[in-house]
Amino acid sequence: MPPLRVLRFHLWFHYEMPARELVIDYTPITRDDASQEHQLTDYHAQVRLANAAIPENLRQKLARLAEYAESQLTVPEIEIEGIPARGAPRLWYFQVVPHPAVVRQLGIRQLHVTYYLTPTDRNAAKRDVELTEAARRLIDNIYPMCEQQAWSHLRERLGHPAQPTTNPKRKVFLSYRKGNDERQHFVEAIAHRLGREGFLPWFDQWEIMAGDSIARELASGFQDVYGIVIVLSADYPSGRWAREEMETAITKRTEENIRIIPILYEDCERPELLRPLRYVDCRDHSDGNFERQFSDVIDALNEIELNPYR
Repeated sequence: MPPLRVLRFHLWFHYEMPARELVIDYTPITRDDASQEHQLTDYHAQVRLANAAIPENLRQKLARLAEYAESQLTVPEIEIEGIPARGAPRLWYFQVVPHPAVVRQLGIRQLHVTYYLTPTDRNAAKRDVELTEAARRLIDNIYPMCEQQAWSHLRERLGHPAQPTTNPKRKVFLSYRKGNDERQHFVEAIAHRLGREGFLPWFDQWEIMAGDSIARELASGFQDVYGIVIVLSADYPSGRWAREEMETAITKRTEENIRIIPILYEDCERPELLRPLRYVDCRDHSDGNFERQFSDVIDALNEIELNPYR
């Protein structure tokens, strides 16, 4: 029986304010031959990171989410023997569960918060805080960082060699034309999978902030690039930035031998410049097919030898 491949984790985390500690609870997820997902409960674990052990960029985002959670804590004024009184809520810890993909699917927009009313009070109260779109995006940004910590912890538990830290991750540029939410989530899913496979995805939604120069950031994205994934849709050739990205990609392929992997997202005519290249057919967007299709992308980026007799 071949080993089960870990795809991702069922993961939740909580952040404790007094000690600034992060707790990550994870269970690996695999998929069987019938494309059914299963949690590998034998490998369930929790990892606790002290404040000093939390990577700086993750620590900053957790602190920002903590500030948001505490700002949402208000309690009603009460009257005691004719004298009005009100507690001053202080955040104890917050918890986020489950994975953002499930959050989006189920429409859940809540943050679980535990707090107390005075600095000396330890009679904790609990509340679910509604999330703004900005807070949800912050959580979406935190989850992959927690997943990386879970991967590291799982490798350490099993005595698996850690990923090398001396060599920079190989950058993979994602070129696509913005469209509906389904297409956006499809491209974002590719970016996440590239990250889990040890690559550094360059995904514009993660790289270009409000006020940034789009042209400058795109040029930066192509610097020292290892591979380029182009997600083809019917409207791809008509997009200004998409056309420029495709032309830059062809130049990179010609002059630097950079690998281009076209992905066929939907029925469409392939641009003339990309027709000689073999594409990955991702027109079926079901989860099981996505995993099989994505393996072709990773094999190409990893330069896997497909001929077993060579």
